[in-house]
Amino acid sequence: MSERLIPGRPGLQPERTDLSWVRTALVVAINGGLLLLREGGTPGLLSILGGSFAMALAIMMVLTGMRRTRLLRLRPLPLHLAPRQEVLITGISVALLGALTLLMIVVR
Repeated sequence: MSERLIPGRPGLQPERTDLSWVRTALVVAINGGLLLLREGGTPGLLSILGGSFAMALAIMMVLTGMRRTRLLRLRPLPLHLAPRQEVLITGISVALLGALTLLMIVVR
């Protein structure tokens, strides 16, 4: 029997969603910190831009995760549960961060 069908028990989907967004945001924030520390001394322009972009992306991911978790806790569940544009934007942003990180590795 699905957890969703048990009366009085909302299920674990909101918790799993929240944990996955927070976990991904933490990894992105660590990536940003490593970009800032990569050069050893004073960070260059590329390091500052990459680190700032990663931190902004991590904040955006946490906020998106909070919104998605809130949406999944609604009862009855909304008819439209599919992720919206913020998930697409997050995916593109993570790809850009990966490209920027690769560029920093190659440029060194």
